[in-house]
Amino acid sequence: MSAGTEDVLDWTVREGRPDDVDALADLKLAALEPDLRRAGVWRPAYNRARFEREFVPTETRVVEVGGRLLGCLAVHPEGDDVWLRHFYLAEEARGRGIGTHLLREVLASLGSRSVLLDVLTGSRAAGLYLRHGFVPVEDDGVDVIMRRDAPDVPDALGAPADGPAQTRTDSGESTVS
Repeated sequence: MSAGTEDVLDWTVREGRPDDVDALADLKLAALEPDLRRAGVWRPAYNRARFEREFVPTETRVVEVGGRLLGCLAVHPEGDDVWLRHFYLAEEARGRGIGTHLLREVLASLGSRSVLLDVLTGSRAAGLYLRHGFVPVEDDGVDVIMRRDAPDVPDALGAPADGPAQTRTDSGESTVS
């Protein structure tokens, strides 16, 4: 294994801390530089300042290995929906299932809320989101807004919330209305 990757399999996830901001801003720039350059919007000073302005430690999950930050994902509530923001992984952490694990963990924690995110047009990250039920709803040529509607939550009898009502009789028969 190359230096820096031998411990990637021993990663942990923790809540963000205020002192993470510089390292996570560096991670964002490294992770997004190729896509931002391709899109013609590579502005490192602006991108760093935007991250620093939007960083909320308590909304952020950080992937860490031995004190080294390898990724992050922020969960930002907005009305009845939730926005996923700042989902970045260091190059050496990609392709190891870390991003998939983090996304699944976050989606499971959100229960029956709809989730939105934006991804750079043409980014390979879009495939991850599509596999997890997100669909594009808007594309301005630079960013694609994707949405994953709230999953159907079964009622107490096992029927989806928007499905037909199901009742049980004393004899154990089920009826659907």
